[in-house]
Amino acid sequence: MCGFFSGVRPALLVLGMVACLCLTGTAPASDYPPPTSLPMEYYEAEELLPRAKPRPPHAADATGPVSASFSLTLAEPGAYSVDLAGRTLVDNRSILLANDGEVDIVNPWVVVNGQRDWYDSRKIVTEAVGGATTDHDRAFKLWRFLCENRYHWYPAEGGSEVHDPVKYLNVYGYGFCDDSAAVLECMFLLAGFSQARNWMLSGHVVPEVYFDGGWRMLDADLQVFYPEDDNRTVASVQTAAARPELVERVSGAMVRDIYASTYDNNVYSGWWTTAHTMKMTLRPRESLERCFYNWGLYHDNLYLQRPPLYGNGRLSYQPDLRNPADQERLSLVNVAAGTAEEAPALHVLDSSEPAVVSVEMNCPYVFVGGKVTVGARLVEREASLAVHFAPAGSDEFADGAGAFGGGTQTTRLAVLSAPFDGTAEFSLAEAISPNWGAAVYNFRINLVLTSIDPASDGIDSLSVVGDIQCAPRSLPELLAGRDNRVEVRFASAPGAALRVEHHWDERSDLAPILSPAVATSPTDGATIDTDTPGMAWQELNESVVSRRVCISWDPAGLHPISRRLDRDFTTPLPWVIEAGWLNSHTTYYWRAREKECWDRTSAWSPAFTFHTGEMPDPPDDKWTPTPTPTPTPPDIEPTETPTPWEEATPTPTDPTPPPDDKWTPTPTPQPPTSTPTATNTGTDTPSPTQTPTWTDPPTATPTWTPTWTDTFTATPTFSPTATGTPSPTPTPLHTRWAALFELSLQWGEEPSEEPREGDLNGDGYVDALDLQNLLAEWGSR
Repeated sequence: MCGFFSGVRPALLVLGMVACLCLTGTAPASDYPPPTSLPMEYYEAEELLPRAKPRPPHAADATGPVSASFSLTLAEPGAYSVDLAGRTLVDNRSILLANDGEVDIVNPWVVVNGQRDWYDSRKIVTEAVGGATTDHDRAFKLWRFLCENRYHWYPAEGGSEVHDPVKYLNVYGYGFCDDSAAVLECMFLLAGFSQARNWMLSGHVVPEVYFDGGWRMLDADLQVFYPEDDNRTVASVQTAAARPELVERVSGAMVRDIYASTYDNNVYSGWWTTAHTMKMTLRPRESLERCFYNWGLYHDNLYLQRPPLYGNGRLSYQPDLRNPADQERLSLVNVAAGTAEEAPALHVLDSSEPAVVSVEMNCPYVFVGGKVTVGARLVEREASLAVHFAPAGSDEFADGAGAFGGGTQTTRLAVLSAPFDGTAEFSLAEAISPNWGAAVYNFRINLVLTSIDPASDGIDSLSVVGDIQCAPRSLPELLAGRDNRVEVRFASAPGAALRVEHHWDERSDLAPILSPAVATSPTDGATIDTDTPGMAWQELNESVVSRRVCISWDPAGLHPISRRLDRDFTTPLPWVIEAGWLNSHTTYYWRAREKECWDRTSAWSPAFTFHTGEMPDPPDDKWTPTPTPTPTPPDIEPTETPTPWEEATPTPTDPTPPPDDKWTPTPTPQPPTSTPTATNTGTDTPSPTQTPTWTDPPTATPTWTPTWTDTFTATPTFSPTATGTPSPTPTPLHTRWAALFELSLQWGEEPSEEPREGDLNGDGYVDALDLQNLLAEWGSR
């Protein structure tokens, strides 16, 4: 869903509100859980959720996939090829970067076939827009790029964790509608658009960008836009709200109602960041492995809903404790290096104080677990070795009891006591807590050694492994049936040795999957006289499980007519176009592709064309054009710094419209307290003697259409003969959430037999159920 409450553990609700809500009243709208939401079932029905990709067993027989790998060590940045032209199936498993030299490898990065060069936000945008030269093409390319490289799923955190394009696409690859909207707004601005913004609707958040003379809504979360009556012009949010039938035509009644309930539609912008990049340093004997599959570890401190598609990996570091260069890369306090071969590698320098060995782990991917392995010798009775986990940059080496240094942020993993001689392994699962705490991108492991005999007690080895989460769609993948060009970038001093390993499963016995080459209905270049043609082509693959057709305004399929005419289907050919989408005397382009049972997808067919004659009238009057005002873009300057959102306050010359139809003005005008200036934007001319008059709320409205700024640019004409009694304006939802939150802190978890303010369900608590009741109350308005 698009909201906050579904799937949330009650114990996490208040924590989730703290993470996702700003109770000062100035937070961007995207941080407020919407009062209603699209259920996950809607995304399932619209086939917007990916299938989970389990790791198949490796098989070495002639009928199954076999394991394969490629390894190369580079002393400097360069390029190489991995020729898989004879393979008909390649299932990528992992890519490994390992520093086998004695100098640091700075910012290692691998790009295959020029794709997924997503090192920072600007590189992401550069790849997404490609060679587009017009604002129209740039906007559609950015929209399509995000549609194809993310999917709708419960976000890992609230706030800005997934509002960074680099994290969103490289680390996670999924999120809710507001996450997608914030990232797309950022990408629009980085691509050179002067204005972009987001709309918070009743349970959905969508982005808009200004091009082709107006605001255009391109929703990457639902993968839709809404064409106007010409079937080509992309509607703005305001147009879609004024004419919800445009929304229903594409997305159905549920989404239509979200747009039509305009009383709580709000504009906000700037709730994104570009601070994160994929920079890192691999030290000697350190490696980063990224996998296209997972072993069940993911970061989510809100919903605890396992994503259907994600990857895991490992950052591993095993310094040589007897190597002086590796010792310099550690933090050592009161530590001496063993000189004799039989002595421990590291031991206490001054036996009156503990010795501390610290190592930091830093990664651009979020840590979700790991382990520490220590080799030690503890002979004397008083000797001990404590293993601690601490935030990176912290100089605290003690546990909460303050055994050393008085630290409070560290977590003691274990204590080894004499006599001990060997290795011990400790899990980082509880210390990192991927399903409870905030995202962890760096940490420190501290070894605290106490000994009175440096010759016999000490540390011989240390290995730290941090499990990570990564987005499989972001990883550099090798492709079957071609010679893959791999580019490796990094910076280093002389003596570098970066080992790159690709691992995959492959098959060569399958027939190649071929793209459609011949259009049979309509034939390429044909003229048709129906707006419901059946689309078909000559099928060349035997085990097809699904097909995709895209009917568009351009040969590349960049601007499809609608999502209704750009989708997968499993029914046999022909695929029939719905009525009402084709215009008379127009040339259309269409392409097709196929997917077969081994999850192989063909390339797109060449662009076929057909021409239309005189098309029949629309099936009903639902799509008859009506005058639509051209919205004036607000002055929004591109910025990479999130700016707080504030709800627009109407000026005295800009009367605020009623929030809904709960009240209408009384027919008797009151004496004016001021003479506002009214702008006639309708078709009726007001009487010269008619003076528009109102109070707050207005008690009478003349027959003319007022104008106001920001959120609304047009409203229906109010009738001066309307009757009724105004009802109180409802308290803003976020204000009521804030009040309930404060009450929940005040009352805590102790039940009460007396009625409590904010206890909406009468159970004696002010808790999550009361917030859910508040949502239900708000959604019924």
